[in-house]
Amino acid sequence: CNVFFVMFLLIGQISSTAPSVSPGGTDVTETSTMTVQGKDSSPPQSVRLNNGTSRCSGTVEIKQYGNWTGICLDFWNQQAADVVCRQLGCGLVLEGNFGALNRSTAADWPTVGNATDLPANQSSVVLGPKLLKVNCTGTELDLKNCLLDSVSLHRCYHSNLSRVTCNEHRDIRLVGGSTRCAGRVEVLQYGAWGTVCDDLWGQEEAQVVCRQLGCGFAVAALGSAHFGKGRGEVYLDDLNCTGSEQYLWDCPAEAMSDCGHKEDAGVICSEHREMRLTGGLDRCAGQLELYYEGRWRMVCDISWGNYYSDIVCREMGCGSSRNFTSFFHNSADNWAFYCVPNVEYHLWECKRSLGRPHLCNNITVIGIICNG
Repeated sequence: CNVFFVMFLLIGQISSTAPSVSPGGTDVTETSTMTVQGKDSSPPQSVRLNNGTSRCSGTVEIKQYGNWTGICLDFWNQQAADVVCRQLGCGLVLEGNFGALNRSTAADWPTVGNATDLPANQSSVVLGPKLLKVNCTGTELDLKNCLLDSVSLHRCYHSNLSRVTCNEHRDIRLVGGSTRCAGRVEVLQYGAWGTVCDDLWGQEEAQVVCRQLGCGFAVAALGSAHFGKGRGEVYLDDLNCTGSEQYLWDCPAEAMSDCGHKEDAGVICSEHREMRLTGGLDRCAGQLELYYEGRWRMVCDISWGNYYSDIVCREMGCGSSRNFTSFFHNSADNWAFYCVPNVEYHLWECKRSLGRPHLCNNITVIGIICNG
């Protein structure tokens, strides 16, 4: 009886681990990852465009074994780029950096078989120290469907990574301000720049713009063409952002706009920086004030010298410094700067601190007279 019981357990264990057979005759298990007719059955999100200004532009990266890896330029071509744009739902290829195998370079590569004799329509994907040969016809639904085999070792520098811009790519910029972090909001769509209407324009929408541009947080959301009237189409109207969107065009908006350019929206972000001289005879003389994070502040005179004043005058288009002096001011919320002569040529490149009473304990601030 015990013998039959042991045989029963063994048969049950073997049955539970043996592969089942699909109707087509292919062995499958619940835990296996299948390759069907040469196509990878992994989740579809296996490719992305990174370090671009939208999800439809950037460096091509493919996900292999849980890691995102760049694709070498050397064999990258239009057919592979077509697959990427289509897979991401980004339309057609607008532009890309397409490489060709350089014989003099390839001669130095360790190779396997005829890796240096790949046809022109094949690409190479970095996978750790290996390359994967890619043969895309341009009709595949997933870039991973193009992968064939590991072919050689290669060092692929970042300057040689493949980049693609698809025609669904969008971009954003601020125009008309004194820095890239303040100005009229303009959006690139289908290869042409247009503007955004100020209807319902507010802090949440401005916050998305500033974050998208890497300009910190929104200080002011402005309307009525504060930075001047733009040109082209008014692409976005009645935006309703929460402030957490990655891109401005992710926000709900009206598809058609009835706005004119007198209603163009604008933004001032916290990383917008300005300088001015106030209280003098003209714009090239007076008390130095700096604008940052939405506020004008003065600069205390600790360690200040002629080199610092020359930087300010030059950046303001006022020639060189004639003289500088100190003024009493009853505020501890001032800037302090330390610049290295002949190394730092812009004031914001210098080491700086804000609101440090122990550095500005005499509460005297700088005034400058320029030659301009």
